[in-house]
Amino acid sequence: MRQRIRNKFSENGILTAIMILVLAVFIGGFFDYYFELNDDVLMKDILAGVYTGQASGFNVQMLFPLSWFISLFYVIGPALDWYGLFLCGAQFFCLFLIGKRLVSYGSARLVKVQLLFLEVLVILSMFLYELVIVQYTVTSALLGGTALFLMYT
Repeated sequence: MRQRIRNKFSENGILTAIMILVLAVFIGGFFDYYFELNDDVLMKDILAGVYTGQASGFNVQMLFPLSWFISLFYVIGPALDWYGLFLCGAQFFCLFLIGKRLVSYGSARLVKVQLLFLEVLVILSMFLYELVIVQYTVTSALLGGTALFLMYT
């Protein structure tokens, strides 16, 4: 019984991960990610230490533990945009969790693939703008919406 549950869990996770990777490569191949508001650029610059010369976790717009954690990555590798990677990663992780929950309702593999295809269509038709033009507020709302979706399903 446990082995069957583990197999379903791994199959659902693998199918959903493949779908998210294909979606991320598709969006990244056709669009450039950028920040919509100057607030997000300011938050990135504060975390990266553009104004002070060293990475800082004291960001007014974010809570301290999260901004401190992201600023540590700027100390390790200052050439990368860790703030943007964090926002994109959080968004795609939310889509992964939603897809994994949707796939758990399908019994046959074909039904699971159809559910994932339906999710991709909804994402591309309704959320493409928000995935390409990254914004902290939208990412926070998506995290909260995903938590509610997982709680109620």
